[in-house]
Amino acid sequence: MTDTFINEYGEERDNLLWTASLIDEFNNEIESTKFHVYGLVGDWGVGKSVFIQIWEKNIRQGNCSVIHIDAFAKDYVQNPFSMIFDAFKKFMKESHVNDGDKKTVIEKAKKYAFASLKAAGQFGVNFLIDKIGKENANEFVSTIADSLFTEFDYEPGTEETDICGDLTKALSSMVESTGTELYIVIDELDRCRPDFALETLEKIKHLFLIEGVKFILVYNPTVITNIIKTKYGIDDANNRYIKKFIEKEISFPVNQMYSEWVENEASYLEKQGVNHEICRYIKEFSRKISRVMVMYNLSLRDTQRILISIDNKNGFEQIETNIFFGSTVAFLKAINKQEYERMVDYLQSGNSSFAANSPKRDTYNNLAIFLMGTGMVDSPEKLFVKYFKR
Repeated sequence: MTDTFINEYGEERDNLLWTASLIDEFNNEIESTKFHVYGLVGDWGVGKSVFIQIWEKNIRQGNCSVIHIDAFAKDYVQNPFSMIFDAFKKFMKESHVNDGDKKTVIEKAKKYAFASLKAAGQFGVNFLIDKIGKENANEFVSTIADSLFTEFDYEPGTEETDICGDLTKALSSMVESTGTELYIVIDELDRCRPDFALETLEKIKHLFLIEGVKFILVYNPTVITNIIKTKYGIDDANNRYIKKFIEKEISFPVNQMYSEWVENEASYLEKQGVNHEICRYIKEFSRKISRVMVMYNLSLRDTQRILISIDNKNGFEQIETNIFFGSTVAFLKAINKQEYERMVDYLQSGNSSFAANSPKRDTYNNLAIFLMGTGMVDSPEKLFVKYFKR
C-alpha cells in the first residue's frame, strides 16, 4: 500500500510505517464491532495522528463518510458542541441531505444551542435582562445561536419539548436517510484544555450516540487519566471512569514495527541528501536502533531528530568508527544530556582518561553496546577521550 502524508515539518512523506496489514487490522476492529465510541490510544509521539489520517484514506467500506476533527485546533471555543456539530453539517453537505431533513436538524440544533447558551451564561443573561429587558436579552442570545448555523437560511420553529432528545432523533433520522455510515475522528483530544476534553466526552455520550455514527477518539490515555484525577479527584488507573464514555480502546501497535520504520527512515533521509554511509549504517543497525528506542522510550519524532543529527566527520581513520561514535553521541545527547555534558567537562578540565572518580558513563556504555560495531581498535570510552581531548 502506497500513501503519503504531511509530516510535522510540512514535508510530504511516503507511508513509511503503516503497512496494509495494520490498516486491515484497525479496519476489522472498527467494522466488526457495534460500538459507538472507540479510543485509539498510545503515548505522545508514536504516530497515532499520522496513522489515523492514512487509515481515513484507506477505509474499505464504500458506503461510509469520514470527518476529521483536530480538537486541539478547536478548543478555543467554550463549548465543544459546535465543534462536533460542524462534523454533521459537513456530512450533510457531502451526502446531499434533502432540505427537509437538513432544516429539521438545524432547527433542533439551534434550540439546543440557545438553551445551552442561556444555561452556561445565566449570570450574563440575567445581567442583560436587568439592562435591556427579557425580550431583548433573549433575542440577543438567539442571535448568537443563529451565528452557529448561518449557512442555512430558514425560520426556526417555536415548539419546545425535550431539546436534547429531539436533536438526537433528528440527527439519527438524517443519517439513516443517507444510507451511509458516518465516522467522526476526533484527534489531539489529550492536548486540549482539560475542561474542553472532558466536556467533549460528555457531549458525545449525552447527545451524539446515534445509530450509524461511530466516533474514533485519538489520545494519550495517561493524559486523560490525569485530567480526570485533577478534575474529579478520581484515581482512574483502571479506566473505570473513562469506560463510561469510551466503549472500546484500541492500543496503537507500534513497537514491533520500529525496525521497519528505522529502515524506511534511512531511505527517506538519503533522498534528502543525508550521507550515504550514515544511511547504510542506520539500515544495517535498524534492529539495534529499534531496541534503543524501546529501552529509552523514544518516540518516532525523537528518533527522527536523532538520526538527522548523526555526525560522521569525527576525525577517526575508519569511516565506520566515525559513524559508530557519531551515532552513539547523538543518542546520548538526546537521552541523557547531563551525562554527556559531565563527561565532556571532565575531559576538558585537564583529565586525560576516565578514572575511578570520573562521572558515570552508564548510558554511553549501554548505547555503545547497541550502536557500535565489533572489531574497532579502541574501546568506546577511548574514542570519547580521543575526540574530546583534542
